[in-house]
Amino acid sequence: MAPLLWNISVFMVMSLCPGFARTESFHKAITDNLMSHKITCLHLEKLKPSSVAQKLCQDLGVVSIPRALVRFLVQRSLGIPYVVEELVHFLCCNKMLLFRTERRGEEAEDNWENLNIQASAITTSSRSSLGSAAMICILRPGVNLDSIALPRNLKEIALAQLDEIKSLEQIVLKFAAVIGLVFTTQMLSYILPTNIKHKMTVLLD
Repeated sequence: MAPLLWNISVFMVMSLCPGFARTESFHKAITDNLMSHKITCLHLEKLKPSSVAQKLCQDLGVVSIPRALVRFLVQRSLGIPYVVEELVHFLCCNKMLLFRTERRGEEAEDNWENLNIQASAITTSSRSSLGSAAMICILRPGVNLDSIALPRNLKEIALAQLDEIKSLEQIVLKFAAVIGLVFTTQMLSYILPTNIKHKMTVLLD
C-alpha cells in the first residue's frame, strides 16, 4: 500500500468482510461508478500465523506467547486484525492472560522459540534500549480457550451478517454450526430437514 500513500492526495479505506456475493456486488458498484477510472481496489491477504504472533507480541509488549494462544487467535480471527485485537482485549479484560518477567535460562516451548524470536524482535529491541526486563505472556491456569465464546461486539457483527442472508441459507448455516467449524457435506445432509436436503449444495454456494 505504500506506493499509493506516497502518490495520492485522497485515500479512503473500506473494509469488506469475507463473502463472495458481498465482494462481487461491491466491485460491480465501482465499475458502474462514473469515477471508476480513478478507483483502485486492493485485495489485502489475511494475516499469516507468524504475523498474528508478531502483532500479539508488539501489542502486549512481550517477547514470548503461548503457542495455544496464537493457534486460538488464528482459528477464531481468520487472519482479520480487528478480530485479533478484540479477542485479545476480551482475554485481558477477563484476566485470562498473565504477564511476568522472563527467567534467565528459561527454555521456550518446543520449537516455538524461533517464531517467538521473529515475532518479538521489535519488542525486544525496544525494551533493551529502555533497559527494562523482558516480559512474557502465559495463560492463566485453568483457562480453556476452546470453551471461550465470542465477545459481544464480535457476536453482534456475526448476527448482523446472519440477518442479511436468506432464511433457507440461515437454516443450513445454523445446522452446520451444530457440527462445528469444519464439516463434510455428507454429515450436514444427514441432519438437515428433508425439504432442504436437495437444495443443500446451492444454499452452501
